[in-house]
Amino acid sequence: MRHCRSLAPCEFLAYNGRILEKKVKVYIYETEVGTNLLGPAALNKIYIYDGNILGIPEKGLDQKTIVKKAREEGLSVEFNYLDAVVALAVAKIEEAAKLDRKDVNVRITMIKNPSDINVGIAASARRYITSKKKKIRINGPVFIGIRAVIVD
Repeated sequence: MRHCRSLAPCEFLAYNGRILEKKVKVYIYETEVGTNLLGPAALNKIYIYDGNILGIPEKGLDQKTIVKKAREEGLSVEFNYLDAVVALAVAKIEEAAKLDRKDVNVRITMIKNPSDINVGIAASARRYITSKKKKIRINGPVFIGIRAVIVD
């Protein structure tokens, strides 16, 4: 989190080690000039509250009753958007290492659906939530790039 407010364009080495017996260097980057390395929603956490699934920041928006109550009474899934994106990137890096590919690039910008950040919600859960006129709100600007170089 040391570089999360670094201004773009920027790139930082996030990992240098081995994955599946291959030497891998992983970088996080942002190319859009004048923006931060991480978008404002990157650290949003996902809460389950009153039949809703909500992605909300850890601080702020207290004037919105549903946000305040979700933090106080809801169930946090204990990971944020960035954690989900990193899990997606790691899966793609592992797949590339198995297939002897040399590079991987995962770029996430605006989140419109949970699947954009590697979060799945079962169809039956979606039907239940919508039938009760509840909301699934996992969205916002994440703006992160994760690039890996794989060496034998």
